[in-house]
Amino acid sequence: MKKKLFFAMTLTFYYACAQAHGVVLWAEIINNWVEVKAYDSQGKPVTHGQIIVRDLAHTVIHTGRLDQNGSFAFLPAFISDLVISVNQQQKHTHASEFLLTVQDFHQSHLELLSTQLK
Repeated sequence: MKKKLFFAMTLTFYYACAQAHGVVLWAEIINNWVEVKAYDSQGKPVTHGQIIVRDLAHTVIHTGRLDQNGSFAFLPAFISDLVISVNQQQKHTHASEFLLTVQDFHQSHLELLSTQLK
């Protein structure tokens, strides 16, 4: 329940900064995997959009495509601040971006450890 509430609150918080032309991008860390989801302004999944993962120096670390559910997952080779962006397959070139920080990775590990200790 806490994770669902946190997800809803965080999604609302990041809505303004991770939105481009009606695309909302969300990323979270689950068991060391980064799971990315993209939705349009009506809450429908953005399908087959291009995902680009860069570090803060703009070096491309990973690329891929959203699936039919608007999802994409990857296992980072190392922990770093990551800028995740999605481009829709439309005529515009604007991208929606999401910043996943080293602190987010550390917090995810702490949450995983705390659930294992219970």
